[in-house]
Amino acid sequence: MTEQIMMTVAQAVQASGLSRSGIYEAMSKGALTGRKHGQKTMIMRDDLEKYLNDLPVYVPGGYRRGGSPK
Repeated sequence: MTEQIMMTVAQAVQASGLSRSGIYEAMSKGALTGRKHGQKTMIMRDDLEKYLNDLPVYVPGGYRRGGSPK
């Protein structure tokens, strides 16, 4: 079975654990790329993974951008 490379917003919500409004907010800020296919807003799996990997990492006493905690 081929791995899905594009998903709907609902599928992105399920795959990421983010809220629907969080996905749309990220797209409106330009942090996550959405693509239109007819009336549907679609998200490439690679774009979602990049967005999630670029979120700040929690470290005690603060946050830092992307990557793994050091």
